[in-house]
Amino acid sequence: MRQTIKKASLSTCNAQVPPDHRLAGLVAYWKVVSDGKLPRSNLVFTADEHVDMMFDFNSAGLKRVPYLSGIHLGPREYMVSGLVEVIGVKFLPGSFYSLFHVSADSAGGKFLPLKSVIGQDAECFKDVLAQKSFKTKIRAIDAALLKFVKGREQVDPRISRAVGEVYAHNGNISVEALANTAGLTRCWFFEAFKKWVGVNPRLFCGHVRFMAAVRALGAGKKMPDVISELGYADQAHFIRSVKRRTGIPPQKFLKQYVYML
Repeated sequence: MRQTIKKASLSTCNAQVPPDHRLAGLVAYWKVVSDGKLPRSNLVFTADEHVDMMFDFNSAGLKRVPYLSGIHLGPREYMVSGLVEVIGVKFLPGSFYSLFHVSADSAGGKFLPLKSVIGQDAECFKDVLAQKSFKTKIRAIDAALLKFVKGREQVDPRISRAVGEVYAHNGNISVEALANTAGLTRCWFFEAFKKWVGVNPRLFCGHVRFMAAVRALGAGKKMPDVISELGYADQAHFIRSVKRRTGIPPQKFLKQYVYML
């Protein structure tokens, strides 16, 4: 997941404390913090290709539990107020099912309490929200995730190859080509991909291509060049893709919002 947030009120970045080395290739951490107290407002999560776990350290009541965000089709809003501190765990493709043996599409593109998805295993993360400093919060997340590493299932190599092809082509590759790479029929490939990655391969490709476009535009490339290089049919097609994932046109998205890469 990536976060689009107003520059004046919030900042977002990859967490400066990396995961434990034993979690390398499985997860990455991110955080969203405010500079001061905010009025009640929405944190907008832009659709991308990752399942995320979220810890909201300044909320009360029902939100004082770990949440899971499945891969979604468009932007989703998360209500925040006051001092904001949200720490997230981004699961790299295949790693959520690998660790928890629960289909990666179980969250169905929603924000759900982690316990409703992985059951009693969520109790391992209970200690995280009791931590005070950023570093101890990260280390508590490490400790909880490491309990699942020993029993994790290796990602199906056919799915790993397909995911690698998607990234190698910046999402501009057909489902038929991916199914051939995996050596599976289209039907079996769709189901296996959803289980391991969290969304069907066509939507995953669209998210990866969108991310590649945002990075290119953020690096200063011209929109016509990005559209051509990434295989969008035309500018209208690209604008629809951005609006579908962010809720706003690309120029406004790049000008008014911060994007965590």
